[in-house]
Amino acid sequence: MLSSMKTAAVAALDAHEIAWAAPLVTSLERARPGASLDWSLASFERILPTLESTNAQTLAWLAGLRDMWERARQGEVSSEEPARVARAIWEQPGRNPAQTALHRLYSALAARIRGMSREAAQDVNLAMDVIVRHPSFSRDLAEIMLSRFDEHMERAQQGQ
Repeated sequence: MLSSMKTAAVAALDAHEIAWAAPLVTSLERARPGASLDWSLASFERILPTLESTNAQTLAWLAGLRDMWERARQGEVSSEEPARVARAIWEQPGRNPAQTALHRLYSALAARIRGMSREAAQDVNLAMDVIVRHPSFSRDLAEIMLSRFDEHMERAQQGQ
C-alpha cells in the first residue's frame, strides 16, 4: 500500500501535478500527527541551501521554524508566533518561491498549534507544491525529499 502510494506521488510529481505530495502528507499524518511537518522541515533544511535565490534571511526563517516547532512540541509557543512570522514572510517585497513555501510551513505550524490538523496538512502540502516549482529545483532534490519521506515514515510508524 505505502509503496503504491509513493509511486503515485512520484508520478504526480513527474507530471508537475498540483498536490503531488498529498498522499505522502496524509500517510505521514495518519502514522503520527505532525510527521508531515517534520518531513517538510528535514527536506527544506537539505534543499533550501542549494536553491538559487536562497539568502541569509530565508535560511534564518528556516532555522527559526525548526526552533519554533521544537518549542511548540513543549507547549512553549502560541499560534500567534508562527502566524506573525508567516505574515512577515508573505509581506516580504520580492518574495521568492522558497520564502513562499516557508510562509506555508509557518502557517502549518500555527494551524497545528491551534489543533487544526487538516489545515496544517494542507499547508504542508502547499509548501511542497511551491518548492518543487522553484526555478532551480531538480529531480535530484526531489529524490532527497523522497528519501527523507521514507526516513520520516519509518520514524512515525515507530512512534518517534
